[in-house]
Amino acid sequence: HAATRRLLDEALPVLRAEAPEDSDTALVIKAVGNLELSLAKFPEARAAFDEALAILDKTTEDRDANMALVTNNLGMLALETG
Repeated sequence: HAATRRLLDEALPVLRAEAPEDSDTALVIKAVGNLELSLAKFPEARAAFDEALAILDKTTEDRDANMALVTNNLGMLALETG
């Protein structure tokens, strides 16, 4: 997980600066949420998923499919946290 986290931490600031409302940025943030979920860092996972949804809500590119992916992850989070 450490290598994945390092790569995400390097990519995310660049994406946030250059494409803050792009679906690719949202998907990287979703990946952060997935990582946090796998590490049982549930509040951090929720924050990442919520941020990804907020960005996707403003996009048009593959919006529905990407929102479904993030919503599914929120469902997995709900299963983990009860």
